[in-house]
Amino acid sequence: MPRKLTVFDLFLLAALICMTRLATLLHEVLGHALAAWLGGAEPVRVVLTLFAGGMTYLSGPAPAGGAGVLFHISGILVNLITGGLVLAFLQRVRNEQAGPWTFFAATFSLASVLGGISYLTLASFYQTGDFAFTAPYAETLPGPHRIAWSGAWAAGLVCAPLAAYECVSVFLGSLEAYFPSRGFLRRTAWCAATLGLVLGVYFLLYLAEGQSLAMARSASEARHRDRLVALAQKQEAFFRETAAKHPELSEKEIRGLMDKVEITVSDQELPKRFPLVWPLAFGIVLGGLVAVRRYKPGPQTGEGKALPLRDAAAGLLVAALVLCFLALRGGVIFS
Repeated sequence: MPRKLTVFDLFLLAALICMTRLATLLHEVLGHALAAWLGGAEPVRVVLTLFAGGMTYLSGPAPAGGAGVLFHISGILVNLITGGLVLAFLQRVRNEQAGPWTFFAATFSLASVLGGISYLTLASFYQTGDFAFTAPYAETLPGPHRIAWSGAWAAGLVCAPLAAYECVSVFLGSLEAYFPSRGFLRRTAWCAATLGLVLGVYFLLYLAEGQSLAMARSASEARHRDRLVALAQKQEAFFRETAAKHPELSEKEIRGLMDKVEITVSDQELPKRFPLVWPLAFGIVLGGLVAVRRYKPGPQTGEGKALPLRDAAAGLLVAALVLCFLALRGGVIFS
C-alpha cells in the first residue's frame, strides 16, 4: 500500500503541475491576450512562472472603457468557463471509466474553477490584481449595476464552497477506483493522503520559487495602497500647514523642506480591512468536507486497482518537460 500511494501521489503531483500551467496559459492567452487584441491593443509578450501565475504585456496602453474591463477580467472568465466545462464533463463519467486521464481533468477543473473563484473574490474585495484597473469604469455605472459590480466578492464567497463541493465530488469519483473506502473518516483520510498531501507539496514548490500569485498578495497590495494614500494625505497636510505659517516660502522651497522631513504612516493610521481569506478558505474546506460526507461510493472492489508505474513515470516526464521549457525560456511563452 505505501508503494501504491507513493506512485499515485507522484502522478497526481505531475498532473497538478501540468494542469495549473495549462490553466494559467489559458488565463493569459485566451483571456488577457485575446481580449487585448479584440480591443485594439497589441499583446507582445506572455510570461508564465513555474508554479505561480503569469503576465501579459502589451505594446501600448490597455484598451479603455468596456473593452478595458473585458481585458482585465477575461482571464478569470476563461478559467471559470473552461474549468466549468471540464467539471460538467467529469460529472458524467462513471466510476469504472476512471483512469489516469480523469485526474488530469479533475486537477484542471480544480485549478481553474476554485482558482478563478478565489481570485475573483479576493481581487474584487481588495480592488487589487485584475480588478485594480476596473474601479474607474465601475464609477460610471448606474447605481444598481455599480453595487452589483462592487459586490462581486460576495458572490464569489457564496460560490466557493459550492465549487469546492463539485470539484471534490468528481475527484472522489476517480479516486474510488484506486482507493475505495467506506465511511466518512476513511474517505477523508484518503483525500488527505492524496489530494491534501499533493497540494501541500505544490505549495512548498510555489514558496521555493519565490514568486507570488496575484490573489495571494491581494491583502498586502491593498495595505500598501492604503499606506501610499495616507502618506500623500499627510504630505499635503504638511504642505498646507507650512504654507500658512510661512507665507514667504515658495512652493518649491516648501517641497524641498518636505523632502528633508521624515513623514511616516504607522499601522494604526491605516484603515482596518477584514481578512477575507479566512472565510474564503473556511468555505472551500467546508464544501470539500461536505462532498466527502455525502459521497455515495459504488460497489466495494477490494483494495482497488493500482496506478501503473509507467503512467506515473509518463506523467512526471511530461511535468518535467513543461517545467524545463518554462525555465529555459525564462517563462516566456511568446514574445
